[in-house]
Amino acid sequence: MTRRRLPLLYAIAVRIALALFIAASGAMAGPPEAFHGPAAMTGLLYPPPVGVHPLAAVLIVHDALGLDQRSHHYITQLNAAGLLVLEVELRANPLDGLAEPLPEETEAAALVAEAAAALGGDPRVDPTRIGALGFGIGARAVALTPPAEDGRLAFAARLLLYPGCASLNNLVRASPHGAATVHSPILILHGEDDFANTDAECDELGAVLGSEASARRISYPGATYAWDLPQTAGSAYAAQPWPGREGAIPVQSWPELTELTAAKAAAFLADALHNVVARLD
Repeated sequence: MTRRRLPLLYAIAVRIALALFIAASGAMAGPPEAFHGPAAMTGLLYPPPVGVHPLAAVLIVHDALGLDQRSHHYITQLNAAGLLVLEVELRANPLDGLAEPLPEETEAAALVAEAAAALGGDPRVDPTRIGALGFGIGARAVALTPPAEDGRLAFAARLLLYPGCASLNNLVRASPHGAATVHSPILILHGEDDFANTDAECDELGAVLGSEASARRISYPGATYAWDLPQTAGSAYAAQPWPGREGAIPVQSWPELTELTAAKAAAFLADALHNVVARLD
């Protein structure tokens, strides 16, 4: 299905998301703070403009590209929902040199666990109300993140954007910290025109993760892998590393859908994190 053939209700949802984004933009916090985490991990921290401490927080984990403009829409919506946001990258991406190799899956998950622990140590943050959002390879690290040293779950909610469902399913099954340790809500978002995240593969992943948690999956007709990635050089098309295997996956930017999914992500995470106490009771 192409954009031109979207159902009427889908188009209305996009318009609602755009309105929410415009409203949220006025509540955007000031300049971000530099974050220096364990293992030389770096990132940017965005406190919300208003909120009562300790705050619920969201860790955003980027993929092979490192920090990029893709997160801006999500951060705006999350901040507007009163959530503190920290975005990190899995490897160093210097402006004046070659990027370091990506860590393998287990190492990446361990790095994310360390970043979550560092975020939970911020006096402004409630360590029991930390969620995570990952893009592509970053979503895989979020899904595989082990519990904290005290046995507490690293995240109270997880949102996985186009994580490469087929190979991630195998990794979750094989991981000692796989589905059996995931007791918090999960939302998987992917496009129907994404060869790395087919409906059948993501259904299976949702079933595995949902064996111990509330797992939902939403697929968007006409969307490719990384529809929320802004394109450069005037082209709407690009390619990104295929998660979990060699090769590249085609990408087509879709700004309108990006606004919708950013609003969806903020609504899911805000609801999950603000209801942590009720869920534990």
